[in-house]
Amino acid sequence: MELGIAGRAAVVGASTEGLGSATAHALAEEGVRVCLSGRDAGRVAAAADKIRGSVAGAQVDGIAADLARVSGARALRRGGPRAALGGIDILVANVGGSAARSGAVGRISRSCARRSTAVCSR
Repeated sequence: MELGIAGRAAVVGASTEGLGSATAHALAEEGVRVCLSGRDAGRVAAAADKIRGSVAGAQVDGIAADLARVSGARALRRGGPRAALGGIDILVANVGGSAARSGAVGRISRSCARRSTAVCSR
């Protein structure tokens, strides 16, 4: 797919697996410079290596930060994706954990859906 976004920079929340990982991979394939984030530094590094290994010329950086917490969002901001990427053009506000632990999307409780939405909109 050609989206016309090559050369842009993106930060993708909760991007060590699942939808966040797939989104980061797709952006890298489009030629976007990507900053991954996740709660575990080892998993962030492994996810970045996986993208670099499968997308020729991929520019991928990463930071360990729990974006479900204000402190994690601040750590991401201080962690320098703007400096590493040359600015941020695309923000993928994705968080992991809460919905995934609840089971299939159709079985997610309203309170869980509200929590996930609230976290993504902070």
